Amino acid sequence: MSDENPTSDQGGQTLNSLPEMQRPEPLNSPKTTQPNAANEFQDVKKELSGYERSTLRWTIVIVAVNALTCLFIGLQWHEIKSGSSDTHTLAEQAKKQADKMSNMSDAADKIRAAAENMVIQDQRIADNAHTAMDASNKQSKVALDATISASKLDQRAWIGVGDFRVTQFEKDKSFKIDVEIKNSGKTPALDMTDGMRYGIEPSSIFGPRDEWFNMIVTTAEAIPPQGSHTMHMEIPLPVIAPFFDAIKAKTMSLYIVGVILYKTISKEDGRAEFCLVMVDPDKLDVAYCRTHNNMK
Repeated sequence: MSDENPTSDQGGQTLNSLPEMQRPEPLNSPKTTQPNAANEFQDVKKELSGYERSTLRWTIVIVAVNALTCLFIGLQWHEIKSGSSDTHTLAEQAKKQADKMSNMSDAADKIRAAAENMVIQDQRIADNAHTAMDASNKQSKVALDATISASKLDQRAWIGVGDFRVTQFEKDKSFKIDVEIKNSGKTPALDMTDGMRYGIEPSSIFGPRDEWFNMIVTTAEAIPPQGSHTMHMEIPLPVIAPFFDAIKAKTMSLYIVGVILYKTISKEDGRAEFCLVMVDPDKLDVAYCRTHNNMK
C-alpha cells in the first residue's frame, strides 16, 4: 500500500505538474484582445519609471497638439482656398459690376451730352426764333413807320408857289408883283408866317444869295386844303428907279425871293421857299431861279 501511494502521488504530482492546455482563441477576437492590451499597458505602465511616464504623457500631448495644429492648418487652408475662390468670384463680379457701372456712366454721359446738345439746339432755335422775331418786328416797324410816314405825307399840308405875275414895271413907277401861295395837301396849313424880298445883281453873277432867305417873316392866314392866298410885294420907286434902265437892258437881274413857314395837323414843321427872276422885262416875264425852289 505504501508502495502504491507514492506511485499514485507521483502520478498525481506528475499530472499536476503538467501545464494546462489552453484553448486557442482567434486573433481577432475583441474580447481577448482588449483585455490583453489593457493588461499589457498596465504591465508596461507599472514597469515605467516616473520620468518615463512624464515623457510619455508630454509626447502624447505634443502629438495631440500637432494633430490639432495640422487639423487647424488644414481647416485654414481649406478656408483660404474657398475664400480665395470666393474672393476671385467676388473680384470678377465686382469687375463685371464696375464694367456695368462704367457702361452706365458712359451711357449717362452720352445722355447728358445729348441733353446738353438738345438744350444748345433748343437755345439756338430760340435765339434764331428771337432773332427772326426781332428782324420781323423791325421790318414790321419799318413798314409801319413807312406806312405812317406815307400816310402823314399823303394827308399833310403842302405849301408851294402857284401862279405869279408882275403887275407893274414902268419908268418912274414902283415895281409890283403878286405871288400865289397854294396848299396842295389834304389837311390845312396852320400857324402860317411868310416873308418876301428882292435882290438886284449883275447878270454875270449867278444868284440868288443864300443870305437873302434869312428874312423877317410876318403872320399870315392859315390855308385850307387845296386853298391859296396871294402875297403882294412892292419895290418903292426911289429904290427901283436907279436900276430900271439896267434891268431893261438885262445887264442887271431882278430877283424876288420868299419864305413860308407853317405847321401841319400833326404838329410837324413845314417850310417852303421860292426864287423868281425877271427874264424878259419888256414882256414882264418872270421864271423860277435855278436854285432855292423847294418845299418840305
